[in-house]
Amino acid sequence: MTTRLSNAHAVILAGGTGTRLWPWSRSELPKQFLSFMGDDTMLKKTYKRLLKIFPARNIWVVAKPAYKHIVLSQLRGINPDRLLLEPAPKGTAAAIVWACSCIQCLYPDATVATFPSDHFISGEDAFSSCIEQGIDWAATHPHIVMFGIQPTRPESGYGYIQTVPQTNNTLEQMNIFPVKAFHEKPDQETAKKYITDKDYLWNSGIFAFSCMTLLQIIHQLDPTWTDICKELAYHTSSDELNIQKILYTKLPDTSFDKEVLEKLAELDQQTGDYKLVTVRAHTFSWYDVGVWESYYELSEKDAAANVLKGDRTLAIDCKDSLVIGDEGMAVAAIGLNNVVVVTCADAVLVCNKDSLGKIRDVVAKLKLKGFDDYT
Repeated sequence: MTTRLSNAHAVILAGGTGTRLWPWSRSELPKQFLSFMGDDTMLKKTYKRLLKIFPARNIWVVAKPAYKHIVLSQLRGINPDRLLLEPAPKGTAAAIVWACSCIQCLYPDATVATFPSDHFISGEDAFSSCIEQGIDWAATHPHIVMFGIQPTRPESGYGYIQTVPQTNNTLEQMNIFPVKAFHEKPDQETAKKYITDKDYLWNSGIFAFSCMTLLQIIHQLDPTWTDICKELAYHTSSDELNIQKILYTKLPDTSFDKEVLEKLAELDQQTGDYKLVTVRAHTFSWYDVGVWESYYELSEKDAAANVLKGDRTLAIDCKDSLVIGDEGMAVAAIGLNNVVVVTCADAVLVCNKDSLGKIRDVVAKLKLKGFDDYT
């Protein structure tokens, strides 16, 4: 391990509720704590993968207080001091900046890489090399490094990175590309246009940066952020929970993509000084298991390209469909094409695969109607 990598820290984001995998993923037990592919949960898979890059003492997990015991029971080797419990429910922007502030208090020169807890990676040695390359770049340049994935379908549930056509042969050889713009979750028609252009990549949700760089950029975008996060980082004891909550609620409740990446890409366009770059991650297979499309792609299919799960699941005259029967439930599908059917004990999802991006709307409407037990 190089000196720069020995001073690198990983932050696993495990506080999401996983609405895009409803009805399996619920707020009380979201996707990252479930086993989708194999015996290990998604969180365990993520942690084991990162142990190949980072020492255990440098791996942190950000989660909601309600998930504390789940995280500690699934990651028995983690030091409880490395579990950061969000003082209040917020988006990934607050979680990442707060975690970075906490780490910088202990390790002023640290480089940080952040990882969602619901990815499936095939080719983990190549993944490790790619992440190490991005960390090494972030440790020596004042950039936020993204990791872009070559799109395989017009996915409206992902953000898209638009890269600057490369004219710098040295950077291209190093697989580093300046980012021209960041586009958060386009509609289906726009996504279809993006995948025909080689300059567009999926945003993997993995980022690397030095603590100093991120906090300087945040201060440039909105100075109030740094003041709040610095104060938060010094109020860490269990006796100061009320102070933490008051401070944390002052932070915007939005995603890192919208609050930081989009704004930084716009600023870079104005100044011509690109501080947002991406590594083109093409040497390993990446799936965001936070969407049913990825579950379908990863699963074994029958002769008609159906994925059937459950010992009492049947399909007649169906094709290109995903049908999941809950344990002990008989599910029969007839004449379906490009359809998803997911059942569990108290809820059923039926929709066209092209409409899976609207699952969040379902969860929102259930909450609006007061059916919180089903979300």
